[in-house]
Amino acid sequence: MIKKSMYLFSVSNYKQWTSSSRPFFRNDAILDKRISRDPVVPTKDVKTPSFSGKDGSRLMLSLSSASANKRAGMTNQKALKILRGHKFIFIFLLVGAWGFGPLFAACPQPALFDAILKTNVDKDGYVDYDAIRINKGGDLYQFITFLETTDLSKCTETERAAFWINAYNAHMIRLVLARPMMKSVSEDFKLFGEKFKVANHKLSLNDIEHRVLRSSTKKGGPIEGVSLKEFDPRLHFALVCGAIDCPKLSNRAYMPQTLEDALQAAAVNFVSRPKHIRIEGDTLFVSSLMRWYAEDFSNVGGVAQYLSSLLSPTLRPDAQALLDKLKTDFPDNTQFRYNWTLNSIKNKPAN
Repeated sequence: MIKKSMYLFSVSNYKQWTSSSRPFFRNDAILDKRISRDPVVPTKDVKTPSFSGKDGSRLMLSLSSASANKRAGMTNQKALKILRGHKFIFIFLLVGAWGFGPLFAACPQPALFDAILKTNVDKDGYVDYDAIRINKGGDLYQFITFLETTDLSKCTETERAAFWINAYNAHMIRLVLARPMMKSVSEDFKLFGEKFKVANHKLSLNDIEHRVLRSSTKKGGPIEGVSLKEFDPRLHFALVCGAIDCPKLSNRAYMPQTLEDALQAAAVNFVSRPKHIRIEGDTLFVSSLMRWYAEDFSNVGGVAQYLSSLLSPTLRPDAQALLDKLKTDFPDNTQFRYNWTLNSIKNKPAN
């Protein structure tokens, strides 16, 4: 039985090792030729994997140096013979080491995307796209590749919801990176309709939002075996479309075990920011999101009631004035606004 506490060697070590001894996932003839030429598997001072256990039922990856392997008499022929018998397990362990979440999780978790966000998104949700482009904090495209073939069949509804939020936000960042000259998302609304592979399906950002999460019949309807069974309107505060007036992009990925708290925090943050709801003069200004998706809040009392339930005098000194305006002026006497300027750190207000 493979223990959760086993040590895993790094991908960088794996690449060093295979670059010297060449890929070992080949047919036996090629392997045998390789064995005849090289008496020892590892190159100098490169840490390599070894397996222990008579029948492989108990398997452990140990980190040992070339000299240690040599002292133990670990020849190339012996090492490759063992590896040949455990190809699937070896690949499985490598995938677990690549930062996609706990090795034994039923549904993969986004550890890599979490690191990227934590490194490149500030506390106000502004994104350092230039840093992501040079892989600071991690390789976004590695995470995108992981999303392509993720199997959600064994995932719970909560795990699936977290997966689709992260998939949406990751692909939005990718689409921005593919448009280095873009200053405003409004310059290219077609990006929301671009298809890409995710969870073994060809979908777009529009598909994820409207068909997978909202199951909107107006936008093509739910996708069998993919769409969530129930829609939580707070998801609107977690999906970030790359614009300044989108809800704040969290600098942490959404995890299923904390999804409830994270969605609630995103909703509270939304109403706590004056750019989403404020009073100027005697006029109530509200984010256009609340007009575009008003029907999604019908099950929670409607937009005005829901926003009112989230307002707190602690976070908004003008909470009482906003409550009064929401009661009397929403939606007929309300101004709806939306700034599509890119949510780049370069566009963050000086104050």
